[in-house]
Amino acid sequence: MTAMIPRSCAPIGIVAPLRLVLFLLLPCLEWVTETIAALPPALQPGDVWRHFEAILLTPRCSGDEAAMASYVRRVAEGRGLTVQSDAARNIIVKRPASGEGSSFSEPVIIQTHLDMVCEKNSDWSHDWAKDPISTVLRDGWLIAENTTLGADNGIGVAIALALMDSPQTARLPPLELVFTVEEETGLFGAEGLDVSLLKGRRL
Repeated sequence: MTAMIPRSCAPIGIVAPLRLVLFLLLPCLEWVTETIAALPPALQPGDVWRHFEAILLTPRCSGDEAAMASYVRRVAEGRGLTVQSDAARNIIVKRPASGEGSSFSEPVIIQTHLDMVCEKNSDWSHDWAKDPISTVLRDGWLIAENTTLGADNGIGVAIALALMDSPQTARLPPLELVFTVEEETGLFGAEGLDVSLLKGRRL
């Protein structure tokens, strides 16, 4: 088993008109257009890959997302953002508009999920409750050998976290960043999401 991030845009949980998608992705445009094609040793943009590295170190099998949820909460609270959770254990982070996006009043919802498919080769020893995912950069591909990589939806979570890190000059509308649980085993987090906590109507 070899898992890798493919040479295409990673899923980020946005379904919206193309114009809005491009608007939201301005802070990550360099990654979307260049990094996937080359994946240099110094992976860019740094905020995305810094968070993805932390995600690789964090247990997050379906039903065991507590550590990953704590990481999201720490990042959000460290930036002074509003953090909420619901009965299904989903996390919702609200980031105010910034830059030229301040003229937009309606929030945009960006949804990702915290859990991953935890599989390994039968002859490989790996404790998903504590062992980090080992990766190697090979021929422009970030690869996890002998286990799943968890780029679904780890890279989406990393991008959402990087959006939290965006400077106040970044052109972004109000964001409601939704991190659901137990997606891989039945969309249980999304099914139990308390939508009363959200004001946005665009996902």
